[in-house]
Amino acid sequence: MILFYYISIVVGKRDERRGIAVIMVLIALVFLLSILRIISLHSAEYLRSIRYNDPKVSSFHLRGTIYDRNGNILAIQAPTCYLLLEDHSDAWYVASIMSYHLSMSPLEMAERIKNGERRFPFPSLPKEREIENYEKLLKNYALDSTASIMVVEERKYPYGDMLYPILGSIDRSGYGIDGIERLFNSSLAAYPALYKSNVLGSDLVLTLDINLQYELGYGALKEGEMCAILNSRNEILAYQGRIDDEILSYLASSIHSYDGREERVLHPPFLPIKGNAKRAGSYTLYALSETRENELFSFMERILVKNGRVKEEAISN
Repeated sequence: MILFYYISIVVGKRDERRGIAVIMVLIALVFLLSILRIISLHSAEYLRSIRYNDPKVSSFHLRGTIYDRNGNILAIQAPTCYLLLEDHSDAWYVASIMSYHLSMSPLEMAERIKNGERRFPFPSLPKEREIENYEKLLKNYALDSTASIMVVEERKYPYGDMLYPILGSIDRSGYGIDGIERLFNSSLAAYPALYKSNVLGSDLVLTLDINLQYELGYGALKEGEMCAILNSRNEILAYQGRIDDEILSYLASSIHSYDGREERVLHPPFLPIKGNAKRAGSYTLYALSETRENELFSFMERILVKNGRVKEEAISN
């Protein structure tokens, strides 16, 4: 009412209607300002209560598999289940309970524990229920404080150390540190990605024929020697000798991504093998040795005959 009294003085009694209109406008402005204030307070409270959420990052990373030309697995990422023991574990007691499940004799396991071994792989990956049963077994025999079951992802090489000079290995972080694993790490590795649960590395196919390579691996070469078996397309099927990036690049055939895309590997423009050549049917043999070149040629010819690739009568002297 006081506000109306002062406004009426200003505008005059003859303009009473205009004063009422001004009052209505002022009331509307006050109401609007009140609404805006309430909204701003609510927004400020919301902003204070909102929390920052980290973006979802992939939790499962599977390194790509390496195959030979016929689809045989040369390197694969796979889980392994271990029995882990503490240093003070009772060797005979643990062995008497767990050796059967690890496919070894109690005597063998006890000796290995005494010699300091503390990690024993199960012969195959147990199912989830089996792992639970093993954990209950440890608890029932009061071993749960000194022994445990653990499943870890590992890089496995089915043909053992025989292919190590070519395949190489990876470190604990899953990074290739030598051989094919290092040279093609960017393709094989599975890198963390946003908004994905699983990330898969690409698979790599080599020109090697593991049957011929395995046989060739039995030939112990001296330092500086080399022997190789190539097919009619100059692809290296088996190789022993000096290993460098040129040789490794020539051994790679194709890369297959997890979404099905295939990428051919670019080979060096020349065959990175220095040595004398000899034909054996449709195959070409290379040998490098100061004193026993003929011996190496004969060794590779026997491999081809043994694997049914070349008939013995087709071998030229």
